[in-house]
Amino acid sequence: MVRVPRFFYDHGDHIWGGPPGSPDEDGDRFIEIWNVVFMQNERFADGSMTDLAMQSIDTGMGLERIAALLQGSHDNYDTDMMKALIEASAHATSVDPFGDKNVHHRVIADHLRSTSFLIADGVMPSNEGPRICAAPHHAPCDASRAFAWGERSDHAQPCP
Repeated sequence: MVRVPRFFYDHGDHIWGGPPGSPDEDGDRFIEIWNVVFMQNERFADGSMTDLAMQSIDTGMGLERIAALLQGSHDNYDTDMMKALIEASAHATSVDPFGDKNVHHRVIADHLRSTSFLIADGVMPSNEGPRICAAPHHAPCDASRAFAWGERSDHAQPCP
């Protein structure tokens, strides 16, 4: 797999972080908003590679990243779409969305967002058929994981 090019947005020096490849690259100042990935090889644990039978090119812009950018935030979870899902999660679980369990609400919101897009594309959650949870397009697992994170949030009752 070869990744080129990558496009970054600079939020400005009021946000900590350095450009990609610098010692401070883990900060939030520079965010990748677009990339192109050329998938042509499979790399094995020993470092050897083999050509993929079906090579491809993937390109895309992260919906949450561009939404945050357009809404003046550097946090993907601080957008109107994600805030609404986080608030719904907090309401359903009666657990503070800004407390020490906020990561639970973020995971729930992320899985509900992806599940809603899958349903909009006609992929319906079901307990029938194979359950390959590693596949990003598998709606039942996204929904199940959202409910599982709700249970981890110290909510006394099972999530509806």
